[in-house]
Amino acid sequence: MGKIARIESTTNFMYDMLEFKWQGNDLVTLQTRLSKSRKTTSFQKSFSKNNPKVSVIIPISRPLSVSLRSIESVLRQSYTNFELILVCESKNTDLENWIRKLGDKRIILEVLDVESVVSGLWSKWAVSGARSRNHGMEIASGDFFTFLDDDDLMLENKILRCVEVAKSNNSEFLAHHESSINSKNDELLRLNKIFKTRRYHSGSVDYFGLGSNVIFLHKFFLQVKWPLFNYKNLRGNDSVYVRMILSLNPKFEFIPEVLSKKS
Repeated sequence: MGKIARIESTTNFMYDMLEFKWQGNDLVTLQTRLSKSRKTTSFQKSFSKNNPKVSVIIPISRPLSVSLRSIESVLRQSYTNFELILVCESKNTDLENWIRKLGDKRIILEVLDVESVVSGLWSKWAVSGARSRNHGMEIASGDFFTFLDDDDLMLENKILRCVEVAKSNNSEFLAHHESSINSKNDELLRLNKIFKTRRYHSGSVDYFGLGSNVIFLHKFFLQVKWPLFNYKNLRGNDSVYVRMILSLNPKFEFIPEVLSKKS
């Protein structure tokens, strides 16, 4: 098992370094930039504001009847200083009309309308939501940001709890539990399993099996983009993205509460 773990760690390292390089970054430069940024007023202001702004990014690829539940779960948040960035991969007239009628200025709608240049089995490679998340991150203006899949739900106090913990501990990267509904309509707790994974610098770190719905990040990490490949393996994309963020040594905090729900 030790040999397999070393091979996997090396493979992950090479993949993540390629991702950083593709984004025009490298691990050492980003670590140095994070260390210097922590000392700036702009960085620390996110923690000292009474009501820091939060950007919520939802990639939209499903029908309005499905995605509306997700959107409305954000609009019902007890914390109100947020922007909701909806990024569609193609034109969505139904959603456009619904937003126009609602008139909530916190909602930002973006349409990528991406035409893939890849043929064959990979013709829908953008469907993973990685491009949509990245685009949402490019226009996000919040002090913190988080994600939600367009068929899942935020619990009412999700943003409030994350902001409270981030401010009280100067936490740059937060995560929490989520629940799911089984075929019998029973709600199940999706406990994040803890295991060891080697970092690219010294030692190792407790790493949680984190998905996009349960992470909450400081605006500094808007510059670390989602991987665009393996569109059929969303969990793989989540793992790569979280691994890349962890490799930068963020101040990490886990909230042992259910704050989102998989539908």
